[in-house]
Amino acid sequence: MKTLSEAHQLRISKIYEQYRNVVCPLVAFIESVDAKFPITILNEIRSIFSHFSRAYEESVADKEISEELAKAENHLKRAILDCYKFGSLSLMDFYDNFRAEYRFADLAQIDNGVFLSKITQDFSNGQQQLLQAKMSERMGKTADELYNEFEASFRLFLGVYKLVNEKIGIVHRVSKKAKWTRFWGTFGFWISLGLAVVGIVLAL
Repeated sequence: MKTLSEAHQLRISKIYEQYRNVVCPLVAFIESVDAKFPITILNEIRSIFSHFSRAYEESVADKEISEELAKAENHLKRAILDCYKFGSLSLMDFYDNFRAEYRFADLAQIDNGVFLSKITQDFSNGQQQLLQAKMSERMGKTADELYNEFEASFRLFLGVYKLVNEKIGIVHRVSKKAKWTRFWGTFGFWISLGLAVVGIVLAL
C-alpha cells in the first residue's frame, strides 16, 4: 500500500473523524429508537471506505486521489443528511406511539401544563421544519444547503424525545391514576345500573 501525501492523509483523517464522531453516534441512536439500521446510510458508509481504498491503489495518480477523497466527502455529507432524515422519522414514530399509549392520561397535569404544551409545540415545529426541508430537497438544493434544514428538524424532535424520557416516571403515575379513575367510574356505572334494574324488578 502506497503512502499518501500529508494533505491527503489530513483529509482522510477529517472524514474519518466526522464519521466516528457524528455518523456513528447518530446511527447508534436511530438503532436504539427504531431497532434497525437504514440501508441507505449503510450504503453511504460503504462508499466512503470504498473511495478510501481506491485512493491507496498504486495505479491511482495524485489528482485522482483528490477526486476519490472529494467523493468520500460527498458520501459523508449524504450519510449525515440521511441520519437526520431517518432520525426525524424514527422520533416522529416514537412521539406518535407515546401519545397513543398514554392517550387516556391527562398530561396537562404535569408541570402545570408546561410539559404537554412544550412537546406539542416542538413536535409541530419539527414537522413544519421537516416539510420545509423536503420541499427544499425537491427544489434540487445541494447536500450542504439541506444539511442545516434537516438537522434543525431532527434537533426539535430530539428535544421532544429527551423531555418525554425525562418525565416518563411522572407520566406513568398520571396514567396509572387515570386508569383507576376510569375503572372506578365504570364500576360505579354498572353498580348504579344494577341497582336500578333491581329496583325496577322489585317494584313490579
